[in-house]
Amino acid sequence: MEIDWDALANQYKELVNLPASSEQSRAIQKLIGKAASTLPKDNSESLAWFKYALSQSPSKWFVAKVMALATPVPRSMLDPLVLAALLEPNPSATKNFIEPCVRSFGTQTVKSRIQVLSNEPGVRQNNGVENATYWLSRIGT
Repeated sequence: MEIDWDALANQYKELVNLPASSEQSRAIQKLIGKAASTLPKDNSESLAWFKYALSQSPSKWFVAKVMALATPVPRSMLDPLVLAALLEPNPSATKNFIEPCVRSFGTQTVKSRIQVLSNEPGVRQNNGVENATYWLSRIGT
């Protein structure tokens, strides 16, 4: 059975835009749990939607929530998640992309990927390295 990730991301967007309530929170948790449990295995082709969605708002927030529950985060998602963190203009939101990476790959690996990806277009304009490094130091052990 093929998962319609666009439909799930749109459903997430609709739920997030509803007034906050315990029912809304449960519906979001159920949706994200379903998505995380059906997350494709670690191959680039099956994860292509997730990589692309990281460059699209609001879909990137759906991906971040799914990756927060993924155990472990697929290896091929490491660089796309770190790059999303580096390009995120909201310094506080950077945490949403860094935290799942640290949990699955460790502080040193994430730090190394930040350094490698630091010259990507847009990173400097968003203070991406500084923001990601800040969260790395807060999350990492």
